Order: sequence, then structure tokens, then C-alpha cells
Amino acid sequence: MIKKYAIIAAMSACISNVAIADTFNYSSLNIGYESFSQEIDGISEDLDGNGLSLGVSFGINDNVALIFEYTSGSADISSSGVTVDMDINATLIGAYYHTPINKKTDVILGAGLLQGTVDVSANGSSVGSEDVDGHLIRAGIRSMVSDKVELNIFLDQSYIEDDSDSDITLGGAFYLQEDLSLNATFTNESDGSSTTFSISKKF
Repeated sequence: MIKKYAIIAAMSACISNVAIADTFNYSSLNIGYESFSQEIDGISEDLDGNGLSLGVSFGINDNVALIFEYTSGSADISSSGVTVDMDINATLIGAYYHTPINKKTDVILGAGLLQGTVDVSANGSSVGSEDVDGHLIRAGIRSMVSDKVELNIFLDQSYIEDDSDSDITLGGAFYLQEDLSLNATFTNESDGSSTTFSISKKF
């Protein structure tokens, strides 16, 4: 069960990080750092972790973008004198449909396939590895509130193995120049949260 929670937390960070492209151009390269914390049933301590991600989005026409992101990270949790460490790798492949509702605001609908692996060790000894698959749907709004500042909000429903979860992501971007932005997101779900900081380059 702990393995599954690790994948869910890492993928939640992955999902939130790919949300931001640049100035409503949906072709961009994104590099990010994320940290997450997840509650585990029956354990008093939280599962805490962090990771790095690399994401690419391609606008294939005026309304559709393809997305890919790879996240690699680690997490750990301690209970009853046992420390469990995890190395996590997760990928997201999907697509967004986006359309403007005015000159400064886009509405976005999307879906993606998730795949992750986690290698687990306890007190330094390898326990094994596990693959986990899932999918998600998402809806959101992104809006330019000034020439250099974007705010966005997304609602996600994820289905991973036998678990489903809903979460909300609040984000923002500050544009250093038209094709370069600094981004931040915060995702809250029923059992945990994640924070992401990233930089995006439009192409």
C-alpha cells in the first residue's frame, strides 16, 4: 500500500507541473522541482518526498496540445523503528483541448495516461519494486491578469489502480519575457498536498 501512495503522490506533482505553458502558446519546454507530502492510513508519520521533472507540450493546431512529462524523485517514511525509502519514476502522456472565452482567458479540458515505478528499501535493504498505472481527466481555466502575470486553477480526477482521487491545483506564472516564465503551483487533495516550482520556455 505504501508503494501505491508514493506513486500517487509523485504523479499528482507531475500532473500539476505540466499545467503551465507560456502566454497561451501551448508549445513549451518545462523544467520543475516538486515536493509532496501524503498521509498513510494507520501510520502517524507522513510520506514526504521531492523530485525533478521535465515536460514538453506541443500545440498541434489552434485548439489541441499534446503533453509528455517525466518525473524522477524520492520519498521516505518512518514507523516503529523502520525507515522506508523509495525511488520513484513517473510518466504522463496526454492531450489538452483549449479554447478562449475572451482575449485573456482560456478554458482547458484534458486527459492523460499515467505510468509509474517505485523501488523500495527498508532500513537500507532492498524490498522490491512495483509498477502502477492509471489515468486522469482535468478541467481548468488560465487567465492573464496583467501583462506579466498569469493565474490558473485546475480540477483533476485521477484513477490509479484501485484508487480514485480528486484534487484542486492553484497556480501562477510570472513572465520574464514573452517566451520565458517562472511558475508555481500548489495542489491540495484529500490525503496530501504538493508544491511545484518550474521554469518554462516557449518554442
